[in-house]
Amino acid sequence: MVTSTLNNDGILNSTLDTLSVESLGSGVSEVVVEDILTGSVSDIIVDDVGQQYEVGDAITFTSDSNDTDISTATGIVSVVGGGILQETGTLDDSSVTAENIILESGTDSGLVPFEIILEDGNLVQEDIIPDSSTKVFTLSSLNSTTDDIRVFRDNIQLNSTDAAGDTVWSVSGATLTFTTEPTAGIPHVIKGNVANKLLLNRTATDGLVAVDAGNNLLTDITQEENDTYTNSDLFVLEENTFATQNEATSIRKVQVTDGGNGYSKLPNLSITSLSGTGASILANTTDIGLSLIHI
Repeated sequence: MVTSTLNNDGILNSTLDTLSVESLGSGVSEVVVEDILTGSVSDIIVDDVGQQYEVGDAITFTSDSNDTDISTATGIVSVVGGGILQETGTLDDSSVTAENIILESGTDSGLVPFEIILEDGNLVQEDIIPDSSTKVFTLSSLNSTTDDIRVFRDNIQLNSTDAAGDTVWSVSGATLTFTTEPTAGIPHVIKGNVANKLLLNRTATDGLVAVDAGNNLLTDITQEENDTYTNSDLFVLEENTFATQNEATSIRKVQVTDGGNGYSKLPNLSITSLSGTGASILANTTDIGLSLIHI
């Protein structure tokens, strides 16, 4: 064998993958993947719907450590709760392939409510009280998944590392950890992002869970805006249609707003959410790992 033609480049190949060759002639030919092409994320698969998520929760794409020259993909949770299922008898028809009733292809806009914006944005911040013995503090109103955390000691910003590169403090979620116990009597202020919206403490609970804490107020005035979602969108049911809050806030669809580029392997995905837990989502592609072969 001296040459070959690829009828299907495949996807998600890796360099030096061995391809199967039909055993003809001497039967000693070997075809391997010499190189692969990088690509983008085409869509996102919801593997586990989770609960307590909201439309607009952001998706984080973490690339393989070898992918150093990429344009990062972006995405958001676009539908929670779900849509209207077809009746069982309808699905018995082999020509019906969609389980849910979807919008017509010409439906490409929606009504978006206005938000109430404060005149001047204020930094969300809180004080911690050092006692010269405590290294770990739990933040009550800040979280590193949604805030850019900064620490101020005696009104001077304290870097997370010192001049030698050693860690001074670190934060994971709502847990702030100092390498050395902060000194008692010296004020420490922890600051997050600018908040320019009226935020709720909570107006309702689901058992012991504050279901709307941290959300902002919306007006009943709406404006029509074009959406960027695909034409296979579901009819989105109102929250109170569902039997439980967990069902109403489970993820049904995640939208890729920018597929990015330069990925040699599928990125790992995570969801940044104020209260959502338990969901599992997977990236999909049509062009990552297209193969270039060598005989």
